[in-house]
Amino acid sequence: MRISTSNFYNNTTTQLNELQSSISDLSTQVSTGKKGITPQDDPAASVQILSLSQVGAADAQYTKNRVALKNTLGSATSALNGMIDTLQGVNEQVVYGSTGSLSNQDRSTIATTLSGQLSQLISLSNSNDGAGHYLFSGFNVASSPSTVSITPGSVSINGTPVSYDQYSYQGTSSSAQIQVDVGRTAGLDVTAADLFGSDASNFLNKLNKAIAVLSNPSQTASDATTALNDLAVSFKTTFDNVLKAQSKVGITQNQLENIDILSVDKGNSNAKVLSALQDTDYNKTLSDLARQQVQLQAAQKSFQQISSLSLFNYIN
Repeated sequence: MRISTSNFYNNTTTQLNELQSSISDLSTQVSTGKKGITPQDDPAASVQILSLSQVGAADAQYTKNRVALKNTLGSATSALNGMIDTLQGVNEQVVYGSTGSLSNQDRSTIATTLSGQLSQLISLSNSNDGAGHYLFSGFNVASSPSTVSITPGSVSINGTPVSYDQYSYQGTSSSAQIQVDVGRTAGLDVTAADLFGSDASNFLNKLNKAIAVLSNPSQTASDATTALNDLAVSFKTTFDNVLKAQSKVGITQNQLENIDILSVDKGNSNAKVLSALQDTDYNKTLSDLARQQVQLQAAQKSFQQISSLSLFNYIN
């Protein structure tokens, strides 16, 4: 059989190049810790890696969303706790003021205390998340929910009419939702209207009216009792509303914690699959690398020895 020098050189060079390329790939796997799978190498594995990577990126965003919502819920919880404490203080004043044997000075003192509590409730209802977004405004996060807007209804204090229906809700009836998991959204879902009411009969106006009546020496004990009785009825509704809101927020917080636990488990499971697909198996890779390096050295030595034979200096 006739041997072609050019064929020998071409075949041997191809073999050496393939070995060197394979050794380079294995060395890269060792240094990077990744197999460097391409669609040409393993189409099914490449598709699975892409899918798991996309799931991981989505889960990372859901985690960020949950953190943001938990911060909002935490701020809301603090505000609701403050409202409960303040409302309990209001109720104490209502009970005290309903004894029927108080002087004008006593009623004035109660009015002063209630006025401070009203300011506190307004401040709490206008709480924000630290970024200037009002918690209890629904979608209208840029506007404070409990604002002053003069409306009909007043009492006379020293002959001067004073409006007591001053507070109205300026937000929306529903709250913004954020995606916290695949196919699942959540939000604060509590507005100032849910807590105090949205019209002129809301609790803030009832409280404001009681303050105005108690502050007015010309108002009778009967007038004061009527105003306080109205406030007491509104108080019960409002206090129940705040308790329900507190419970709702707590339920959402627990749900987010449960989602976090499931998300960690899912993430760990996906990470194991992804690792098996793309991470370097160092034992196998180092063994393959050592074996191919020996093969390359042997092939290079053989090529050098054979190409130096005199026969190949003369053969065509």
